[in-house]
Amino acid sequence: AEVILLQNGLGSQDAVAARVPHARCLFASSTEGAFMESDWRVRFAGQGFTWLGDVSNPRAPSLLQDVRDSRIAHEWTPDILTRLWRKLALNCAINPLTVLYDCRNGGLLDHSDEVATLCAELSELLACCGQPAA
Repeated sequence: AEVILLQNGLGSQDAVAARVPHARCLFASSTEGAFMESDWRVRFAGQGFTWLGDVSNPRAPSLLQDVRDSRIAHEWTPDILTRLWRKLALNCAINPLTVLYDCRNGGLLDHSDEVATLCAELSELLACCGQPAA
């Protein structure tokens, strides 16, 4: 069996993989856009791109043909962890600022100094975590 794990953050993928040792767990990171309109209501906000990978096996699985057939924009990457770290850093920058300024992602263009400051901090943090490429 193969399981695709598509969620933000790091660590939960390993926890799931430990619970299904018989399955190949593929990690995914996506730039699909969405936002919460209200409680229990999420709106799709834009087509994105999805990267998939397996930290323990660089060989692409056969199920990628199904992903291709579904016309989901994607790419197999042997370095999925860098993508996951990058997504984590982006969420650490974007999510708190959109809450602070009560805006959607695009509204952060009006707060470029704060975004730049936070991104500089996150770059240093990523380097300290051994993830400078993220």
